[in-house]
Formats: sequence, structure tokens, C-alpha cells
Amino acid sequence: MGNHRFLQHELKGLASGCILRSVKNGEFWTVINRIVHFPEIEKTFENEMASHTHLYFGTVENRIEAESKAIERQQNNIYQYQLEGTEKP
Repeated sequence: MGNHRFLQHELKGLASGCILRSVKNGEFWTVINRIVHFPEIEKTFENEMASHTHLYFGTVENRIEAESKAIERQQNNIYQYQLEGTEKP
């Protein structure tokens, strides 16, 4: 099913099927899709296939805190993706 990872980049999105290489360990990953939790506030890119999630926060305060974290990540060009390990291309 893949791994969900936060990735920092300054590109105009990561297209599905794009192959990435980890700078930490050299492993290769294929981008499956972008994961979007707050479509009303998260920036999306035309070349990305997005998967929207449905979250339960329990309280309004928890939702506000989660939205604040999403905004902070976006300001730092950090986005969540579903990735799948792959062999060297």
C-alpha cells in the first residue's frame, strides 16, 4: 500500500510515477500520490494526483491545531506523499 512521508521540496509538485532517491540512504521511491488533509487550505499542484483524507479530530481545538501544523508545513514547502519502494531505475 506504500508509505506516507512528508517531503520538503520547492518544485511545482511531484507527479505520480516520479522516481525519487533518498539523500540519506540512497533508496529509490516511486510517488503514488499526494495526500491532502485540508483541501480548503493546502496548496495543490496541477501535475499531482491527490488523495483526500477524512480525519476525525475529536474537538475543535484539535482540528485548529492540526490545521495550524498543515499551514506551517506548507510555508516550509513540506507536503505529504504516498510512496512505494522501488528498485534502481
